[in-house]
Amino acid sequence: MKEPIAVLLVGLPCSGKTTLADQLTPMGLTHLSVDRTMYNLYGRADINYPMSDYQKLRRTASKPSGIR
Repeated sequence: MKEPIAVLLVGLPCSGKTTLADQLTPMGLTHLSVDRTMYNLYGRADINYPMSDYQKLRRTASKPSGIR
């Protein structure tokens, strides 16, 4: 069995973190992103929900599945 691998990407906005993460997925790595989860669950901030709800919704989206 292969050893598990975790890659944590950090950096400034628009520095290519998501692009790199997307390039790693064909290698069998899973891309976890709270931003994508937020979009999938709630849509876009200030379009589908008010910005004033962002922090509350993000806390909910950041919890593991099944924990609400």
